Amino acid sequence: MPKFLRRFIVILLVLTGIYVLASPFVVPWYVQKKVRVVFAERVDGSLAFSHVAFNPVSLTLLVRDLDITDSTGKPVLKMDAAHINISWRTLWSGQLHLQSVVLDMPALQMAIAEDGRTSLEAMLRPPEGASAGKSPNIRIDKLAAKGLQLALKNHAGHEIAVGPLDLALDGFATAEGHAISFKEFGFALGGGKVTATGEIGRAPLSAKLHLELSRVPLKAIMGFIPLDDLTVTGGQVTGPATLTFTDDLRLQGDFDVSDFAATTTDSLVRRVQVPYASAAGFDYDRARDQVSVDSLTLGGGVAEMVRATRPDSVAEAEGETDGVALEIRQALLSGGKLVFEDQTFDTPPVVTIDGVGAIVMDFRLADTLAFSFQGDGYLGQNSPVRTAGYIEARDTMSASFTLEINKLDHAVLQPYLYRTLGRASSAGEAYLQFDYYIEDGQLDGTNSFLFDRWEWGDRNPAYEGEEIPLKRAFNLLEDKGSRVAMEIPVDGEYLDPTFRVDGLVRQATNKFVGNLITTPFRLIGKLIPGGKKDDIDLDKVRFDPSSAELAALEKARLTALAKALQERPKVRLQIDGVAVPGLDLAPAVPVEGEAPINQQGLTKLANMRADAVYQYLIAEGIAPRRLEKVVLPLMEMPDGKKPIVRLELLKD
Repeated sequence: MPKFLRRFIVILLVLTGIYVLASPFVVPWYVQKKVRVVFAERVDGSLAFSHVAFNPVSLTLLVRDLDITDSTGKPVLKMDAAHINISWRTLWSGQLHLQSVVLDMPALQMAIAEDGRTSLEAMLRPPEGASAGKSPNIRIDKLAAKGLQLALKNHAGHEIAVGPLDLALDGFATAEGHAISFKEFGFALGGGKVTATGEIGRAPLSAKLHLELSRVPLKAIMGFIPLDDLTVTGGQVTGPATLTFTDDLRLQGDFDVSDFAATTTDSLVRRVQVPYASAAGFDYDRARDQVSVDSLTLGGGVAEMVRATRPDSVAEAEGETDGVALEIRQALLSGGKLVFEDQTFDTPPVVTIDGVGAIVMDFRLADTLAFSFQGDGYLGQNSPVRTAGYIEARDTMSASFTLEINKLDHAVLQPYLYRTLGRASSAGEAYLQFDYYIEDGQLDGTNSFLFDRWEWGDRNPAYEGEEIPLKRAFNLLEDKGSRVAMEIPVDGEYLDPTFRVDGLVRQATNKFVGNLITTPFRLIGKLIPGGKKDDIDLDKVRFDPSSAELAALEKARLTALAKALQERPKVRLQIDGVAVPGLDLAPAVPVEGEAPINQQGLTKLANMRADAVYQYLIAEGIAPRRLEKVVLPLMEMPDGKKPIVRLELLKD
């Protein structure tokens, strides 16, 4: 063997011996020193580990009991051990090349601030001096975590725990533009399972993960979407999703959700319980602070609505929404149930609508509340309900709303009638239709009512409004089929702080009934074929002086009146018999001075005139119990006027 070769071998053996003997001591010392210096420069926190060992043959570095905390001492990362296998390529590649890194039982705790920054990002210090703009050049062929546990907490205090799971990454590198590829791996999440593939890129930091969720708790997802005043309980999510992170976070997917509940405290809908829901085209974009859904389908469920005790005025309405924007292009509901509780009463009435089917289009809740809708259902077993309309509210409200309820039992309306109109109901059914329009702060609408075999009950002794003569109005309006039809227009300044719906209805009803009672024969005249409200004086019967005979024209009027009364079987009339001194029973030959008054004769004439009207109406089919004769005191009439028998509506 040549001498130089022997020397080379000896030197190599000596160096190898030194490496084998010294490296287990020198490398751990150097690693500990270097890591502590770099950590102190780059990270705002503390680092500790119990032991560092190096195997010079396998080039494996072992770090035990790693513990990283933030500047306040809160734990961030703990693990039992890290096994780092260094490649010989490190010597000539110009980068730290690691064949594998295996982490045993790592536990990572991370908080997410309101702006989306994580607590790990907050711990990183910007590089200074010569190291500014530079990053360590590290390549890891395989990165694995065994028994990884991850705890996330957002700014609202919502927490989820992931793991334990085994994670494997391929092609990890810190070089700019290089991506980390995930092999397919699965992990437990709140009792459900998530399978993920994808990649993470660096400089800029980015990620795209393809997820397959199976029975994942809904709260684990919704807790990190900042929907104000919304609490979600129960529910399991299944379906594909894509999680993207570039400048910000975005979650997209198609999900099926089973058996969940959502509750609020300030809105009209307080609680929703849904056995099944399907969301197609779900998209949460944190950069835009928006959640959108292409199509939302709800199968059954119960919605609980509450009218609170505060006044229903615009002055106390909620302001603009400050939370995340919500868009739903189409929502479908079938087989649902709506429970409405009105807490403005001391004993709140509860109304239930079953079999609800509805469609909501183009729903948006942000700086604007806007949507269109239509729906139907059954209030009780026999009262169908239909509704449709649209709402758009920003600085002012624009809305159109129609609600139709048929065959509604009087007991459902009784609390509202008792408080708003001052009278209870005791029997009957109602057919209701409300058509309301709001534009530029002005409300215009029509309340159309049909009452079938309706009976009014007791008065409300605590009612403080003006008494409304409802019974008289109903007697005047009730037809042969025992039905009462009313059409009451309403209008008001919606932006008026004193605006109240029940007060508006009370005023409109009072006005409608008042006009009806003071001019009843206008309504009766409309019941005559071809009749108009002012073309026939149905409340007057004219007689020739000193005569009790009905003229042909008066008989025609009474015939028309009788036909109208047959359409209103509860209307009762008072017939006021009159006689006029000076016109009736006047002396044939003028008498000097004041002529004597034939009191007895005039009274008899007045009675005969009332009886003539009475008997004629009876002959035309009007029951005697509906007519009442009254003889009025003698009265004077201007010259040339005929004596008139007046007809009046009898009170209840």
